[in-house]
Amino acid sequence: MSNKKGIQLAWQFLAVLALIVLPANSAFTQKDPPPPTPIADDTLPDWRFPASSERIVTHLSGRQSNSGMCSAMRWTASSQIVQGLFWNYSKHTSKSRDANSSWWACDIDKIGARGRFWVNGSLYDDTGMVTQSNSADITVKTKKTDFTCGNMQARGNHKFEHSGYPSWYPQTDTSC
Repeated sequence: MSNKKGIQLAWQFLAVLALIVLPANSAFTQKDPPPPTPIADDTLPDWRFPASSERIVTHLSGRQSNSGMCSAMRWTASSQIVQGLFWNYSKHTSKSRDANSSWWACDIDKIGARGRFWVNGSLYDDTGMVTQSNSADITVKTKKTDFTCGNMQARGNHKFEHSGYPSWYPQTDTSC
C-alpha cells in the first residue's frame, strides 16, 4: 500500500515540476514586422511584436563574395523569458548566419541587443544597448527576479549593421 502511495506522490511531483520548468511562451517567426513605435523606457509595451524575427539580406549591389559564404545572410533576433525553479530573467539574442547554413557564423560590422524586463507592470531592468564590432552573435540578460512567472514582459531591441547591406533594427516581445 505504501509503495502505491509513493508512486502517486512521485507522479504528482513530476507533474508539478513539469508545470514549473516548461516554457510558457511560444515563439513564431515573422519576416517583416511593423516598424517599432518609440516608447519611453519606463512605459509598459503594447506587445504586438513577435518573440523572434528573421530577415535574409543580400549585398545592395547584388555582388557575390568569392567563397559564396555569407554573401547572403540570415539575421535573427529573439527574446525569451528564462524560467528557473526560484527565479526568472529575460534573454535577448541577435545572430548573423549564412542564409543557407544555420551554423555558419557571419561576422558583421556591428551587432547589438538591448533587453528590458517588466515585472507586475513596472520596469525591473534595462541592459541598455550593448554593441559588438566584427562579431556574429550577441546575447544580453537582465537581472534575475524571484517573482513567479505570470505577469512578466520582456522587450528586445536589436541592431544589425554591415557595410553594403541594408541595416535592420527589429524589436521582439514576449511575456509569461
